[in-house]
Amino acid sequence: MNMRRAPLAIAVVLAFATVAAAQTPAPSLASSLTIGQRVRVHSNAEPRSIIGGISAVDDEFLTVVPDGRSAVKIPAREIASVDASRGRKRNWLKGLAVGVAIGVASGFAFEVDPAYCGPDTAYFCSRGEAVGAGTIVFGAIGAGIGAFITSERWTPIDGSGRR
Repeated sequence: MNMRRAPLAIAVVLAFATVAAAQTPAPSLASSLTIGQRVRVHSNAEPRSIIGGISAVDDEFLTVVPDGRSAVKIPAREIASVDASRGRKRNWLKGLAVGVAIGVASGFAFEVDPAYCGPDTAYFCSRGEAVGAGTIVFGAIGAGIGAFITSERWTPIDGSGRR
């Protein structure tokens, strides 16, 4: 083979491979979703995402029952993306971080008087003691509040069933 024709041959092979890959049919959502699974559906027809359990799925429609509402039938061609729920998590660590930040800031606002301090007064003996107390108290409060706040974790699902 002539060395001048090698780049042309490579370009032709790559062009055919690209066309062949583009013609591979996309797998359906029906193969990757199950009845009862909790999903978040982003649709081109709806302004907001729909979150709920799947009640029916086939190649043409996905039926989702949002929490406390009636079923919504979404055409498959209108679905932009689907995310599957991986469960809920508590946010105590974020609450702790916010509480510690507030505690450090408030530690600089507490009154400090080394001459008139102690357990019977409202004054701290040093700035370090004030910052430490604020950090511990507000950090614990933040972690406690964060433990009661839960958020859902999502994993994107493509049409091939991969997560």
